[in-house]
Amino acid sequence: MNVDAWAGSYKRPPMFSFDERAQLMGLLGHEVAANTSPGRELVERVMPDLLVIGMDWLSKDYLGQIDMTADWLQINGVSLVYVPYTTGISTSEIISRAG
Repeated sequence: MNVDAWAGSYKRPPMFSFDERAQLMGLLGHEVAANTSPGRELVERVMPDLLVIGMDWLSKDYLGQIDMTADWLQINGVSLVYVPYTTGISTSEIISRAG
């Protein structure tokens, strides 16, 4: 999971801190590793089965952003999974409601 400073370098700072997000993911039974760079180093270190990202990345070059290729993922048994957008859950929508 991206640390706050890294996430804030390419979009607005996260609504919840890294520690809060890590705690929530832990409660769901997931292990969390801190990502401080585009991502390749973390993926190579952790070697996850899945990389899960939002559908909003479907038309963007996500693998280019994390400095990886589809071939590398396939060779190493890592699947890229896109999850659908959930209406009313985006940071922008939550901030606008709190406004």
